[in-house]
Amino acid sequence: MPVTVFLTGMLLGTERYSFRYFANLMVVAIGVGAASYGEIHFNLLGFLVQMGSIATESFRLVLIQLLLQARGIKLNPVTTLYFIAPACFVFLCIPFAFIEAPKLVVLTNMEVPYAWIAFSCVAALALNMSVFLLIGRSSALTMNIAGVLKDCLLIALSVLMYGSSVTSLQLAGYAVALVGVTYYNILKIQQTSASLQPQSNGADLEQQPLVQEGKS
Repeated sequence: MPVTVFLTGMLLGTERYSFRYFANLMVVAIGVGAASYGEIHFNLLGFLVQMGSIATESFRLVLIQLLLQARGIKLNPVTTLYFIAPACFVFLCIPFAFIEAPKLVVLTNMEVPYAWIAFSCVAALALNMSVFLLIGRSSALTMNIAGVLKDCLLIALSVLMYGSSVTSLQLAGYAVALVGVTYYNILKIQQTSASLQPQSNGADLEQQPLVQEGKS
């Protein structure tokens, strides 16, 4: 997915092509792809659906970045969620009406876990706010790279807490992905340092007097 987000960002003007970035993202993609291919219960249909989800999610993230960082538009995470949430609600009602609603009509004696629903709503709000904040402060690509690290942590917790089975190919794939994530962070640090260097030089020049005093 990082490669897809990078290509989408280039298409919409939020990213510039860099061979080092593209090669690094390919390393991350190869690692994640190897881990996915090494899945014990691999399903081709699920894999194809996931690929479609990756494409649409890439456009969504880049469009959110455009909303948060566009010139002349002052949108913060709260206002962004204010405009996006109604549209999400309308589109989610369509599959709900055909998939979930018929099942709820049949289940007459179902107990509604109001506490868990409220907790889920709060967690979803916090997640969306954090995603918008991260994209606004950095980029959709950085947020997506952070998602790879999150997936690695989830796999590790699943193995430790539930004893999930992990193949050697999956371990190797996530190890390669982590190397790519680490190198991406190094590149971003170097880029930030390079962008701050001219500003610091300009500040030093401003502190110098316009007229140099002559030596007597």
